[in-house]
Amino acid sequence: MTNVTRTLLIAVTVGVVVGAGTTRVYYRGLPGAPPAPLSSPSVALDPLQVFKQRVAELNVARQALYRKQGVTGAVINENEQFLLEELRDYASRNSTSSYNFGIYNVYRSIQREYLGSERPARILEIGPGANLGVGLIFALTGAEKYYGLDIYMDPELFATAQYESIAYLLQLASGEKPLRKVGAVMTVKDGEVEFAKERLEYLYPRQSYDIPLPDRSLDYVFPATLEYVVDPEKTVQAIHRVLRKGGVTAHQIDMRDHADFSKPLEFLKVDERTWNKQWKDPNRAACYLNRWRLSEFKAAFERAGFHIVKLDVNATFPMEESLRRTLNARFQKYSLEDLSATGVMIIARKE
Repeated sequence: MTNVTRTLLIAVTVGVVVGAGTTRVYYRGLPGAPPAPLSSPSVALDPLQVFKQRVAELNVARQALYRKQGVTGAVINENEQFLLEELRDYASRNSTSSYNFGIYNVYRSIQREYLGSERPARILEIGPGANLGVGLIFALTGAEKYYGLDIYMDPELFATAQYESIAYLLQLASGEKPLRKVGAVMTVKDGEVEFAKERLEYLYPRQSYDIPLPDRSLDYVFPATLEYVVDPEKTVQAIHRVLRKGGVTAHQIDMRDHADFSKPLEFLKVDERTWNKQWKDPNRAACYLNRWRLSEFKAAFERAGFHIVKLDVNATFPMEESLRRTLNARFQKYSLEDLSATGVMIIARKE
């Protein structure tokens, strides 16, 4: 393969690979090529679409090069093999960029619909998990400040590649311009990311109900992990405390047995003492499930003083009396309708 051919392929391939979340080299495009178009403000950020766009650009650039240089089929095959090797190298790594954008799109759309304001917001995510990618997207797209609160910290939480790929994708796909400058939110030092605390702050180690923020200081809270928290009642009360009047909280709650999604109610057969004992193992503690059902979550929000503006049961399991009788005595008291609900989105406002 000639140097010029490989250089051109690298230039376009980097756009594909970086856009998916791996390398630290930023794609600049072909000389004289127009910048990638931005989506409209109403369109969700879609890394997959950006990926496809870059593949299409690669094909166009490749064809132009072949026409110009009269490249033979044999060389085309060699070039394509080189590209495949680059993409396989990406696939062998673990990228979370698409997941981060997916979560952002869900909760950003809820923010738009229910907060009714485009002013910069102060946001809390409870249980961000493996990284603070969702927070970075919010910070770069204009949120006043994002807090991520967690009791467990992933050892790769501050690894640079995952955040640099997000910053790159925003340059390609954001419809919410102008973006805040990356340097105003994060910098890289000694191979790790450091976040500017005035824009993005990690609150660790903290239980979900242990929110070290003043009363009425937040606009929006969206823990996507309410089924995991040790004390949902205290957590909902703490969220109510830190939200301003009119503030919104949104929760997608997965009430299935996570050990086997094909048997979503299997864990309801276990008695409370046996269930809680297994989570004393430090290696399993992070996977704790509280086994709360829909009626309990709904009641907790109401007791805390929230007005539930949306309750959408978006996953169910066919529940029959014969199955209810196999459950632990605690859960046999619930209605068939309550037990059949295995997924729900709850959106609530502080009045």
